[in-house]
Amino acid sequence: MKKTAILFFAGFILCGPSWAGAYSAPDSLEMPEQLNDWMSHFYLHRDTSKVVPAIREMFKQGWFQRETAVAPLAAFWASVFYQNHKQVDLWLRELNDLEVKQKKYLWMAVRLSGIPETAELLAKMGQENGAEAADYIRELLAEKRENVVDMTILGPEILDMFWAQFVASGDERCVRRVIGALYYVQETDDLAKILIGGAARWSLESNAVQHPRVLEICKQARAGQPVRVRKILDEIIKKAEKDYEKLK
Repeated sequence: MKKTAILFFAGFILCGPSWAGAYSAPDSLEMPEQLNDWMSHFYLHRDTSKVVPAIREMFKQGWFQRETAVAPLAAFWASVFYQNHKQVDLWLRELNDLEVKQKKYLWMAVRLSGIPETAELLAKMGQENGAEAADYIRELLAEKRENVVDMTILGPEILDMFWAQFVASGDERCVRRVIGALYYVQETDDLAKILIGGAARWSLESNAVQHPRVLEICKQARAGQPVRVRKILDEIIKKAEKDYEKLK
């Protein structure tokens, strides 16, 4: 089956199969492409039975070793935790044997999730994991929290967070935020905005082929866009539809 780049996690590309019909989640998560496939389509299968194994594999495979991957991965798990907030305590208990430096990433995701149990749960984790953990969690809780979908787009890494939250939840607002960043393609003087616009286009092209839902959101969002943005969306839609035809 044809392979395509589907998700851009801050500096490295995760790959998975393109598909045009019903989606089936992988049975195993032991290979990086299987774990990526499971995570990249979580909003379709919502298989919470594999959350703990997925997190273990993620650390085993070194997904957090790239500093630029931390934020989007935290955004992904924050969304999963938000959707299943009553299970988070149990999941953290099952992962209690992880190193503190690994647990910190999970605590970060809990904080970002904004679940009702956040303060109580993290305070308990701080008490049970030593002084270093307690200090870290104290600082974490003192930071101002912002919903991922509402974050100001300061660079391509925020787009990665939108995509991470989308694949975890299917929330179309995340895709629409990326579409809004296409406006920056018009920039000629601001390099930072040019890079954001380019990353927005690239990621929409890749994910519109991988996710039929992204393609539909692009079609729905087309109306009312500036001429330049509408033209880019038309090109993205045309390319995705052509690729889907090849898969039939």
